[in-house]
Amino acid sequence: GRNNNIELGLPDFYDRWAPSKVDLQSIADGGEGSFKEGEVIVQISAGNMHSAALTNYGRVITWGMNRHGQCGVSHDKAIVNTNKDLYENLAKTALATPPTTLRIDPSTCPGVTTDKATRVFTGFYDTFVLMEDGNLVRVGAGISGGDNTNTNEDEERQYLIAQKLKQLSDVACGWRHVLAIAN
Repeated sequence: GRNNNIELGLPDFYDRWAPSKVDLQSIADGGEGSFKEGEVIVQISAGNMHSAALTNYGRVITWGMNRHGQCGVSHDKAIVNTNKDLYENLAKTALATPPTTLRIDPSTCPGVTTDKATRVFTGFYDTFVLMEDGNLVRVGAGISGGDNTNTNEDEERQYLIAQKLKQLSDVACGWRHVLAIAN
């Protein structure tokens, strides 16, 4: 598939039209967030131009286009919203993010009581994480007002808990909508 935003997890921007092995263990966080002994990927999800994986330790790793904060990495969105030649400068303006640990815990997302995720779901421009405490956390498009013209330099502003949705058993992401099954 396409890899112009590192959505395949391969940091070379080359598209692949045949299955290719991706070794997240060696490239996640540039080695800083390397996997612990026994840690393995147990779930994957592919969004529009970003991807996510969940490990058996409850860690979420995201990579790919981060223009709307869907990888949970803070950045200034002004460059994207003022760029007139988006296609030519896509890799620069889309803020392609290599595999990075998505940090969700009580310090980054007030209201959650754990740093362990149980499921991960990618939408068009957002990522949803079901936490061990039953909270559904969202990162990405529209968090602060919905117009995507704001600056998200503060990581804490990128996280949103679906306050009234607790004890979810499943979530599905569409282009502009999300469905959830509550127990």
